[in-house]
Formats: sequence, structure tokens, C-alpha cells
Amino acid sequence: ITNHTQNCQNKPLKLIKNIDQINEKQWYIGTNSGQFILTETSPNQFSISKPMIDIDIHVSGKDSFGNFWFGSTNALFWVGRNKIIKYTTTQGLTSGFIFTVTADKKGNIYLGSNLGIDKVNVSKEGKILDIRNFNSKNGFTGLETNERAQTVDDEGNMYFGTANGLY
Repeated sequence: ITNHTQNCQNKPLKLIKNIDQINEKQWYIGTNSGQFILTETSPNQFSISKPMIDIDIHVSGKDSFGNFWFGSTNALFWVGRNKIIKYTTTQGLTSGFIFTVTADKKGNIYLGSNLGIDKVNVSKEGKILDIRNFNSKNGFTGLETNERAQTVDDEGNMYFGTANGLY
């Protein structure tokens, strides 16, 4: 195992929070310093990009269209071909403090936050089409989700770890 930590723009590439493979030689790396692309330039030789997103990235997920989504303490980011779209509460998210990102096979992503779960219907171009929030007022009693505490089983059922147990 090789340590590939290096300095990027005078920021150490530490506190890695997510790793998502883009292709055979590239990965998205989410850190407390932002979102980067790690590229294998030759066997066991790597380079790191400048930050694509220059804030703390907590979680990541991939939708049914193959798009990547990244959650932070104040926004959700869609990353497409040479384009990044930022979504906040201004665009309809219940909260920007995102703890989980997961997807179903129908074009929805589910965002777990400090204010429940948002079911977000998205297009393959990364546009939000509709948002429905599940919270204590409409049956979700988990209060808030815990960071990276989510999974989808083989039948498509979603599970979220919360402050009040497993939902």
C-alpha cells in the first residue's frame, strides 16, 4: 500500500471522505479541502487536480444515469461532463447539510440530512425535477440521518441509519 497524500494548492490532501471511480485510471476524491480528481499517470504514479469544488465534501453517490453527486455542509453538487451544478435550499432542498446520497433505479436520489430525507427526482442532465421531503411531520421519525449510513438491498429497499435507529 502506497501513501499518495500530497499537497494541493498548499492544502494537504488528507481527511479523505469519499472515493468514486470515474474510469480505469481516474477517481473522484472528496476531502475536507474539496473535491479532486486523482489520475494514474503511469503504473503507481498519480497526479491530483486542482479542487473542482473548493469546500468540504462529505458524501457521494451515483445516480441511475451514471452521474455523480456530492454532498457538503451547505450544498449538493452534480458533476457532469465539464460542468458542475450547485444546488442549495434556494433551489428547493430541505437542507444543504447532506449526510447521505443514494439512488434508486428510477431517476431519484435520496439525500439524508439534518432535516430528514429528500427524495429528489433528477434528469440525466443533472437537473432537479421534483423534491419530496420526509420528516417528522409526515411519518419519518428518524430525526436526521447519520453520515454515510445508507444502503440499498438487491430488491431496491433503502435503509438509513438515523439518530433514532435504522429506517
